[in-house]
Amino acid sequence: MNIHWCRNEAEKLWWLHRENAMWFDELRATLLVAMASLRSSLRKQDPNSQKFKEGLNNLKKTRLLWKDINEAIEWEEYDGVDARRVSVLQQIEWLKPEKD
Repeated sequence: MNIHWCRNEAEKLWWLHRENAMWFDELRATLLVAMASLRSSLRKQDPNSQKFKEGLNNLKKTRLLWKDINEAIEWEEYDGVDARRVSVLQQIEWLKPEKD
């Protein structure tokens, strides 16, 4: 599983209609899969390598995104939801690997 797939899935689920009560659960499930994949990948790498450090940073960003999504559930019916969406979408963008 690669981070492009995780990011694309998260973006698709984010833009689902807000009346779909399941979208938060689907987005969180996608992030759980992403975190498990990143952890598994990190276990196979040398802790001193650059690839390990990049993977660790992606895992940290994914955890922060998980936290923000859990908080966004509370904001779903409030005016602040647009700001929360921007915040979450920015974090999804951070997960995108840099192009060489």
